[in-house]
Amino acid sequence: GIIDPSLEKLLDVDNTIDFAIVNYFTGEADGAGGPGAAITNNFFATYNRKTPDGFKFYEHDSEHSLDTGHYNNVKPNTSGSQFTRFNPIWLHQQLMANSEYQVRFADRVQELFYQDGILTHDNTRMLLDARAAQIQTAIIAESARWGDANSGAPKTKNDWNGAVNGIRNWMTNRASTVIGQFKQAGWFPDLSTATFLINGTPQHGGPINVESELGLSGSQGTTIYYTLDDSDPRMVGGEVSPHALTYDGPITLTETTPVKARIWDSTRDESWSPLAAATFRVSTPP
Repeated sequence: GIIDPSLEKLLDVDNTIDFAIVNYFTGEADGAGGPGAAITNNFFATYNRKTPDGFKFYEHDSEHSLDTGHYNNVKPNTSGSQFTRFNPIWLHQQLMANSEYQVRFADRVQELFYQDGILTHDNTRMLLDARAAQIQTAIIAESARWGDANSGAPKTKNDWNGAVNGIRNWMTNRASTVIGQFKQAGWFPDLSTATFLINGTPQHGGPINVESELGLSGSQGTTIYYTLDDSDPRMVGGEVSPHALTYDGPITLTETTPVKARIWDSTRDESWSPLAAATFRVSTPP
């Protein structure tokens, strides 16, 4: 877990995790590799040779995704085992054998799929509608140019509107579906994160009054470890950080504070929960 400056950084780990999550969420069927794919299709990769910060991967040519892709992409990818068919999805699946990568992946899933994460139902619907609104007028010209390219009856804006609605329907409950697929694969622990409460009411970060009481809630019989210095309560290797505190009652916040918390359950193989992280911004009354 310590960076060795004498070694060249070959992989942007966080980019690889994000690439995999996008692939699984959208059901990408024409990209780096669908489930059991024998070939590797569309993706780009870049590498900064002057200032090495690791290979980065990019989605490319992803028309076979969302409601035209796979319902479940969280299945073994075999194509990358051949050197000439290497792809980031195969790489991600190999990295899941590393416990620290598993933790990092689960933490990112927690951040994106819960609270106000970008892949929650409300936010994905908002992003879809915003993107569709950008081309509401342009699609008319697209229909005039290409509407009759692949069918006898020209496709119009009405066909496009129907397709957008189809994606909206497909995305309903998509977040919970993918979380279930991750859990089935053993990639996401079935252990809830800590819940933050301000003066007894659930609140995940944001503005609070000075001297508000921060509470932490978790499953009965578990221990909550937290920090107020922006560090992780869990150390690389799985030990409790020396900076971590054991939650035993409300904490008075008098200044803007980053809070990170994990639940520890000694009765489970997957002892640590994903990371819950939020910043509470104290506003002082005038």
